[in-house]
Amino acid sequence: MATPERRSWLNRWWLPFLWIILTPIITLPLSGGLFDALAGYHTPEEVGLRAINDPDCLDFACVEYEYFQVGAPTVMAFALPGLLNLAPLAWLSSRNAKVRTAAVVAGALGVLRLLIPVFVLLNLATVTNAAGESYAVNPHSILGDVFGGADEPFSAVWDKSLLAWLASCAVWVVFGILSGLILRPQVQVRHGIAEVPHDDL
Repeated sequence: MATPERRSWLNRWWLPFLWIILTPIITLPLSGGLFDALAGYHTPEEVGLRAINDPDCLDFACVEYEYFQVGAPTVMAFALPGLLNLAPLAWLSSRNAKVRTAAVVAGALGVLRLLIPVFVLLNLATVTNAAGESYAVNPHSILGDVFGGADEPFSAVWDKSLLAWLASCAVWVVFGILSGLILRPQVQVRHGIAEVPHDDL
Protein backbone atom coordinates (compact mmCIF):
# COMPACT_ATOMS: atom_id res chain seq x y z
CA MET A 1 0.00 0.00 0.00
CA ALA A 2 1.30 3.42 -0.96
CA THR A 3 2.15 5.70 1.92
CA PRO A 4 0.65 9.22 2.16
CA GLU A 5 4.04 10.67 1.29
CA ARG A 6 4.31 8.59 -1.88
CA ARG A 7 0.75 9.52 -2.89
CA SER A 8 1.11 13.19 -2.02
CA TRP A 9 0.99 14.21 -5.70
CA LEU A 10 -2.65 13.06 -5.70
CA ASN A 11 -3.42 15.60 -3.00
CA ARG A 12 -2.37 18.75 -4.87
CA TRP A 13 -5.46 20.43 -6.33
CA TRP A 14 -3.48 22.49 -8.84
CA LEU A 15 -1.76 19.52 -10.51
CA PRO A 16 -4.73 18.52 -12.74
CA PHE A 17 -4.78 22.06 -14.13
CA LEU A 18 -1.02 22.19 -14.51
CA TRP A 19 -1.19 18.97 -16.51
CA ILE A 20 -3.64 20.27 -19.12
CA ILE A 21 -1.72 23.53 -19.37
CA LEU A 22 1.53 21.70 -20.15
CA THR A 23 0.17 18.96 -22.44
CA PRO A 24 0.66 21.02 -25.65
CA ILE A 25 4.41 20.61 -25.14
CA ILE A 26 3.84 16.94 -26.00
CA THR A 27 0.66 16.93 -28.08
CA LEU A 28 1.69 19.53 -30.68
CA PRO A 29 4.87 17.84 -31.95
CA LEU A 30 3.31 14.40 -31.50
CA SER A 31 0.29 15.26 -33.63
CA GLY A 32 2.59 16.68 -36.30
CA GLY A 33 4.64 13.50 -36.42
CA LEU A 34 1.56 11.28 -36.50
CA PHE A 35 0.01 13.35 -39.28
CA ASP A 36 3.12 12.94 -41.42
CA ALA A 37 3.21 9.20 -40.70
CA LEU A 38 -0.50 8.38 -41.02
CA ALA A 39 -1.85 10.90 -43.52
CA GLY A 40 0.53 13.44 -45.04
CA TYR A 41 0.14 15.75 -48.01
CA HIS A 42 -0.49 14.83 -51.64
CA THR A 43 0.17 16.69 -54.86
CA PRO A 44 -2.79 17.43 -57.16
CA GLU A 45 -1.53 14.78 -59.57
CA GLU A 46 -1.45 12.12 -56.85
CA VAL A 47 -5.09 12.60 -55.91
CA GLY A 48 -6.47 13.43 -59.36
CA LEU A 49 -7.32 17.07 -58.66
CA ARG A 50 -6.64 20.13 -60.76
CA ALA A 51 -3.48 22.05 -60.03
CA ILE A 52 -4.08 25.74 -59.32
CA ASN A 53 -1.12 27.85 -60.30
CA ASP A 54 -0.55 31.48 -61.22
CA PRO A 55 2.11 31.61 -63.96
CA ASP A 56 2.71 35.33 -63.43
CA CYS A 57 3.53 35.19 -59.71
CA LEU A 58 6.97 35.78 -58.28
CA ASP A 59 8.76 32.62 -57.15
CA PHE A 60 8.76 33.49 -53.45
CA ALA A 61 5.06 34.46 -53.55
CA CYS A 62 3.73 31.61 -55.71
CA VAL A 63 1.08 29.60 -53.94
CA GLU A 64 1.28 25.84 -54.27
CA TYR A 65 -1.66 23.65 -53.38
CA GLU A 66 -1.34 20.38 -51.52
CA TYR A 67 -4.16 18.13 -50.45
CA PHE A 68 -4.78 15.95 -47.42
CA GLN A 69 -7.59 13.53 -46.77
CA VAL A 70 -9.89 14.30 -43.85
CA GLY A 71 -10.50 10.78 -42.64
CA ALA A 72 -9.62 8.38 -39.87
CA PRO A 73 -5.80 8.74 -40.22
CA THR A 74 -5.91 12.53 -39.97
CA VAL A 75 -8.40 12.51 -37.10
CA MET A 76 -6.37 9.88 -35.25
CA ALA A 77 -3.20 11.97 -35.66
CA PHE A 78 -4.81 14.68 -33.55
CA ALA A 79 -7.12 12.64 -31.32
CA LEU A 80 -4.59 10.11 -30.03
CA PRO A 81 -2.21 12.74 -28.53
CA GLY A 82 -5.29 14.52 -27.21
CA LEU A 83 -6.02 11.57 -24.92
CA LEU A 84 -3.30 12.97 -22.65
CA ASN A 85 -5.77 15.73 -21.78
CA LEU A 86 -7.86 13.15 -19.92
CA ALA A 87 -5.10 12.38 -17.41
CA PRO A 88 -6.48 14.88 -14.82
CA LEU A 89 -9.26 12.37 -14.17
CA ALA A 90 -6.65 10.29 -12.31
CA TRP A 91 -6.95 12.80 -9.43
CA LEU A 92 -10.50 11.58 -8.82
CA SER A 93 -8.90 8.90 -6.68
CA SER A 94 -7.81 11.53 -4.18
CA ARG A 95 -9.54 11.56 -0.80
CA ASN A 96 -9.42 15.36 -0.80
CA ALA A 97 -12.70 16.99 -1.88
CA LYS A 98 -10.99 20.04 -3.39
CA VAL A 99 -8.66 17.86 -5.43
CA ARG A 100 -11.53 15.71 -6.70
CA THR A 101 -13.45 18.83 -7.70
CA ALA A 102 -10.37 20.12 -9.52
CA ALA A 103 -10.09 16.76 -11.29
CA VAL A 104 -13.68 17.02 -12.52
CA VAL A 105 -13.22 20.58 -13.79
CA ALA A 106 -9.82 19.93 -15.38
CA GLY A 107 -11.09 16.64 -16.79
CA ALA A 108 -14.04 18.42 -18.42
CA LEU A 109 -11.62 20.91 -19.96
CA GLY A 110 -9.53 17.97 -21.14
CA VAL A 111 -12.53 16.39 -22.87
CA LEU A 112 -13.22 19.71 -24.59
CA ARG A 113 -9.59 19.98 -25.68
CA LEU A 114 -9.75 16.42 -27.04
CA LEU A 115 -12.92 17.05 -29.06
CA ILE A 116 -11.98 20.42 -30.57
CA PRO A 117 -9.50 19.04 -33.18
CA VAL A 118 -11.99 16.33 -34.19
CA PHE A 119 -14.78 18.88 -34.64
CA VAL A 120 -12.54 21.27 -36.60
CA LEU A 121 -11.23 18.54 -38.92
CA LEU A 122 -14.66 17.14 -39.68
CA ASN A 123 -15.90 20.61 -40.63
CA LEU A 124 -13.08 21.61 -43.00
CA ALA A 125 -14.09 22.53 -46.53
CA THR A 126 -13.18 19.76 -48.97
CA VAL A 127 -13.06 19.07 -52.70
CA THR A 128 -13.92 15.74 -54.29
CA ASN A 129 -12.03 14.00 -57.09
CA ALA A 130 -13.43 11.77 -59.81
CA ALA A 131 -13.09 8.72 -57.58
CA GLY A 132 -15.38 10.29 -54.98
CA GLU A 133 -12.58 10.88 -52.46
CA SER A 134 -12.70 14.12 -50.47
CA TYR A 135 -9.61 16.17 -49.71
CA ALA A 136 -8.97 19.42 -47.88
CA VAL A 137 -6.65 22.00 -49.36
CA ASN A 138 -3.40 23.32 -47.93
CA PRO A 139 -2.23 26.41 -49.85
CA HIS A 140 1.32 27.43 -49.05
CA SER A 141 4.16 29.53 -50.43
CA ILE A 142 7.70 30.41 -49.45
CA LEU A 143 6.49 33.83 -48.32
CA GLY A 144 3.62 32.29 -46.39
CA ASP A 145 5.88 29.72 -44.75
CA VAL A 146 8.09 32.52 -43.43
CA PHE A 147 5.39 34.96 -42.29
CA GLY A 148 2.08 33.15 -42.46
CA GLY A 149 2.36 30.54 -39.73
CA ALA A 150 1.43 26.88 -39.78
CA ASP A 151 0.03 24.85 -42.66
CA GLU A 152 -3.43 23.33 -42.67
CA PRO A 153 -4.84 21.42 -40.89
CA PHE A 154 -2.59 22.59 -38.06
CA SER A 155 -3.54 26.26 -38.41
CA ALA A 156 -7.28 25.59 -38.14
CA VAL A 157 -6.86 23.20 -35.22
CA TRP A 158 -4.33 25.28 -33.31
CA ASP A 159 -6.37 28.49 -33.60
CA LYS A 160 -9.31 26.91 -31.79
CA SER A 161 -7.08 24.95 -29.42
CA LEU A 162 -5.31 28.14 -28.37
CA LEU A 163 -8.62 29.63 -27.27
CA ALA A 164 -9.35 26.48 -25.26
CA TRP A 165 -5.88 26.63 -23.71
CA LEU A 166 -6.39 30.26 -22.66
CA ALA A 167 -9.79 29.31 -21.24
CA SER A 168 -8.10 26.54 -19.25
CA CYS A 169 -5.68 29.05 -17.74
CA ALA A 170 -8.58 31.34 -16.80
CA VAL A 171 -10.56 28.48 -15.24
CA TRP A 172 -7.50 27.48 -13.20
CA VAL A 173 -7.26 30.97 -11.74
CA VAL A 174 -11.01 31.26 -11.09
CA PHE A 175 -11.12 27.80 -9.50
CA GLY A 176 -8.23 28.69 -7.20
CA ILE A 177 -10.05 31.82 -6.04
CA LEU A 178 -13.52 30.31 -5.65
CA SER A 179 -12.34 27.09 -4.05
CA GLY A 180 -10.48 29.10 -1.45
CA LEU A 181 -13.79 30.73 -0.53
CA ILE A 182 -16.11 27.72 -0.83
CA LEU A 183 -13.95 24.64 -0.21
CA ARG A 184 -12.00 25.92 2.75
CA PRO A 185 -9.40 23.54 4.24
CA GLN A 186 -10.63 21.50 7.18
CA VAL A 187 -8.95 22.57 10.37
CA GLN A 188 -7.83 19.85 12.73
CA VAL A 189 -7.17 20.51 16.40
CA ARG A 190 -4.38 18.52 17.96
CA HIS A 191 -3.28 19.12 21.54
CA GLY A 192 -5.05 22.45 21.51
CA ILE A 193 -3.27 23.64 18.35
CA ALA A 194 -5.21 24.25 15.09
CA GLU A 195 -3.55 22.67 12.07
CA VAL A 196 -4.39 22.80 8.36
CA PRO A 197 -3.87 19.38 6.73
CA HIS A 198 -0.97 19.45 4.29
CA ASP A 199 -3.11 17.68 1.70
CA ASP A 200 -5.36 20.75 1.36
CA LEU A 201 -2.55 22.98 0.15
